[in-house]
Amino acid sequence: MSRAQAIVVRGQEVLMVRHRQGEAEWWCLPGGAVLDGETPAEAALRELEEECRVRGRVVRETSVVTYGPDDRHYTYLVDIGRQEPALGCDPEHAEDSQVLQEVRWMRLDALSGRDRAFLWTAGLLSVPPFGGLVLGWGDAVSYPCSNALGSAGHIATGRYGQEAGSLGSSSPSLRGKGDAGGTALRIIEHRRHTMRAKPGRHLSQPGVDLARRVGEGLGPFHRVVTSSLPRAFETALAMGFAVDEQVSLLASLPDGFEDEVPWDAGIGRIASAVRRRPDGTVARFAHQLAAFHRDLAARLPDGGRALVISHGGIVEASAVGCKPDGDYAGWGPAFGYCEGVRMYFHGTRCERIEPLRVAAAADPGGQDGAAGGTGDPVRGV
Repeated sequence: MSRAQAIVVRGQEVLMVRHRQGEAEWWCLPGGAVLDGETPAEAALRELEEECRVRGRVVRETSVVTYGPDDRHYTYLVDIGRQEPALGCDPEHAEDSQVLQEVRWMRLDALSGRDRAFLWTAGLLSVPPFGGLVLGWGDAVSYPCSNALGSAGHIATGRYGQEAGSLGSSSPSLRGKGDAGGTALRIIEHRRHTMRAKPGRHLSQPGVDLARRVGEGLGPFHRVVTSSLPRAFETALAMGFAVDEQVSLLASLPDGFEDEVPWDAGIGRIASAVRRRPDGTVARFAHQLAAFHRDLAARLPDGGRALVISHGGIVEASAVGCKPDGDYAGWGPAFGYCEGVRMYFHGTRCERIEPLRVAAAADPGGQDGAAGGTGDPVRGV
């Protein structure tokens, strides 16, 4: 049986519906089966109204995927104006056995990798601003730790009982179902400041331009925190975000840090320094930074987001402190201007971290602490 679904966007967020069957939970687009006598576009609008209690207008088709002779999946970009979605119901299920659990506007980084994959299949890349966001992701190679192929190359059987490689019309994951567990993680983005006009304290025009470009793809944030130095504070403003708090801990490396590892050695070497000397200066500083991030995560609501702007070496030490068992060997050189990490917290526990690179970012070399970049690196990160 063919199915139809709707893509509804608001800024960088997509309207998603959380489903639950037994112990499994997932997020997917509003949609369902195409009934006899209706077109796929009519089915998409009907399902949107049933599940999200809004009426829409089809803007255009974004995708048609064929799984079999009588099994096609149609996706449409739909405009709902200023209506505010609310949780509806599935008329195929009784009131006490509803599969629909929640309706929410969601950013891509709040979804599991599997849920996002079905959005690409639905044609989200063709919907602004998502194509541009993907182009800004950089060249880092990543893949989920648990994949569909076993060690011998065989297709594994998923939680729903079917082979992961055979998505027939009876497969629940065909509607975009992802990993079980719908808890909204708290996200902290920690980035390095942009360029300044050396030997001055304030941003240069190229620095402002870079921060503006990066900021276009960020936010919104529940809280924005910077170091107490002007270049960090001004970076957040240039990105388009008001600053809620300035923290001196984020402003400089402690004495003795560079005796153990250079500030611009890269996250892999900083992680090695922490493991090599667990009672050393670098390790103690990483622990302090981790405590700061845990406290910040605790102040965020579930699904909340925060932006932190600091300096080279501090960004890397923060990541290592929050996730000391992480494998950073392949993360490359020190973070450049406006680059950093995105950290995902379950409550105050850091679940995972990913690097954030900026296309054509300025080279991180050179100290910002003194004229000509030759000043004290402890104050120049």
